[in-house]
Amino acid sequence: MCLESSPIVASYHFTKAGGINIDVFPEVYSPREDTFLVIDNIVLTPNIRFLEIGVGTGLISIFAAKRGAIVEGTDINPAAVGNAKHNTATNDVNARFHCGDLFEGISGKFDLIVFNPPYLPISEGDKLQKWEEEALIGGHYGVETSIRFLEKCPEYMNRDCIIYLVLSSLGDTDRLTERFRDRFVFEKTAHVDFNKERLTLFGIKNKTE
Repeated sequence: MCLESSPIVASYHFTKAGGINIDVFPEVYSPREDTFLVIDNIVLTPNIRFLEIGVGTGLISIFAAKRGAIVEGTDINPAAVGNAKHNTATNDVNARFHCGDLFEGISGKFDLIVFNPPYLPISEGDKLQKWEEEALIGGHYGVETSIRFLEKCPEYMNRDCIIYLVLSSLGDTDRLTERFRDRFVFEKTAHVDFNKERLTLFGIKNKTE
């Protein structure tokens, strides 16, 4: 069940796109460096069909909607879907959000697909709540969730669709890119370094003959 009202644990105001106000519900991934890596580097044009997987608080989707995109999104965490709907309403923009794993509830094709996935590998001693594990841990190598995502992407891509995907230097990025080297072209769009980790935003396109 996706609740659109909940105790608010934090509130932020972001100046981009004319100002965005974000409330954060309990057990929802708060905007961080990876969120802003996406916002600062994705290319948006009005009326494109925009899909975000893993919407969290909805900040990226709201940013896209304020730039004129037609926005849909999903999150496996019901609290996040409720949080994104709440923030969409308070920012007076339109977007459709679905509760489900990856593309669950989504139909049609899109011009731009964004995923800031769980990208950390499993580490011994991790003691995380279920929602934290879903938001942070991408599998044994840190890329298994992203591999599942890319396997499903072609069904939802328009011909010139661009995928934006965040990956961490702590995960086995080579494992992912090698798996899809015959299907996609991977371009390192931007990166940010912190705490001995590099986060890279990849722009991914279909490989043409």
